[in-house]
Amino acid sequence: GVMAVANVNSNDVKSSSSNYGSYVSISAPGTNILNTLHNNRYGTYSGTSMSAPLVASAAALVKSYFPGLSMQQVGEQLRITSDNIDLKNPSHIGELGKGRLNVLRALTESPPSIRNQKLTVVDKGGGSIPAGDTVQLYFDLKNYLSPATGLSVSLSTGSSNATVLTPQQTVGDFATLETKTMIGPFKV
Repeated sequence: GVMAVANVNSNDVKSSSSNYGSYVSISAPGTNILNTLHNNRYGTYSGTSMSAPLVASAAALVKSYFPGLSMQQVGEQLRITSDNIDLKNPSHIGELGKGRLNVLRALTESPPSIRNQKLTVVDKGGGSIPAGDTVQLYFDLKNYLSPATGLSVSLSTGSSNATVLTPQQTVGDFATLETKTMIGPFKV
């Protein structure tokens, strides 16, 4: 129920002081943000303490614009409409969330948001996965936003220690808030 926010500069590059990791949901500007200082003056601050309020205010705006969305759906709307910044952060690919906050896209686009809910692994070793075993993977997926039609799911690996034998499964249509279970098997 919480979104972790990373801090990027005006060039969409991760700030040296920002958090990062697979747990981050989204990035937002947080470097040299004009703010109120002590003694009734203005100045600039940097940090995730500047980027997180941008995401929170965007969430409030999206919720007011789409009052029927749950807060989880609001978070998904922000996340899925963000701009990918991986190319500008090659040493942090996949560690700055889905991308940098884009409020205009969050208010004007209606994409699906299909997320994994559960992974089921079937192997001969009862969880130990012996060398040479063919593992079967099944996914439970949920669509949080707009309907999707003709969905296919692909699995790939960058590891030289594993080969994906069955890389694609056809899922079909996916309604808003629909969950589909045991999609697979993906054989690895």
